Amino acid sequence: MNVFLLSAAALAAVWTLVHGIVGGRQSARPLAADQQLIPVVRETVLLCWHLVTAGIGIAVPPLRGVSYRVLPQGWLFVPVVLLAAWGLWG
Repeated sequence: MNVFLLSAAALAAVWTLVHGIVGGRQSARPLAADQQLIPVVRETVLLCWHLVTAGIGIAVPPLRGVSYRVLPQGWLFVPVVLLAAWGLWG
């Protein structure tokens, strides 16, 4: 098996844990508990939080007009993407 693909898979597993544990406490749990949002908005944002965990996270802060200090999470997936690309095409 390709060492770069294995490294990408292992790193993705670690980032999944970070996303679920840290991100769950800081983002998903408070969002899910926010009863001031109408359900369709709250549930859509929660769905997006779970789905947007890849290279697209790098583009979101500039598009939203916020700094990477506010939304640094996208950088976690850059090594995964690079290792996977290297493993597949390198």
